[in-house]
Amino acid sequence: MIKFRTYTGKEKADFYVQRHGENAGRPTKQPIRNCFAVYSNYNHAFELFYCLYKAQVFKKYLHGTAQQFINSRNLEEILRIYYREDYNPKKLKAVQEINNLLDIEAQKRILLQEMQITLAKSLL
Repeated sequence: MIKFRTYTGKEKADFYVQRHGENAGRPTKQPIRNCFAVYSNYNHAFELFYCLYKAQVFKKYLHGTAQQFINSRNLEEILRIYYREDYNPKKLKAVQEINNLLDIEAQKRILLQEMQITLAKSLL
């Protein structure tokens, strides 16, 4: 069972899902502005939402012209379509681990760029 509630800043949820903008549907571990608080007894709910986000499933459910958003009814509909108990947990974890590795590589890239700037400045 997975429940969605508009995040008010008071409650602690299992994870959060961005409601507005181009990244609507993106799951996060920390609350952000304009998000849903997600409560679930499914062990791999976060990984499932991450896979749905990376597969761009949420894109066709976005509403709005100036600023796009997704509502809880859309999320519930997506779950009815894509939720299964028999997802391979190893594959779900692998997708998340790849994301973690990409984050680490992005941090390394930033550090290398900073080192490059420092070295360039020291030469001048």
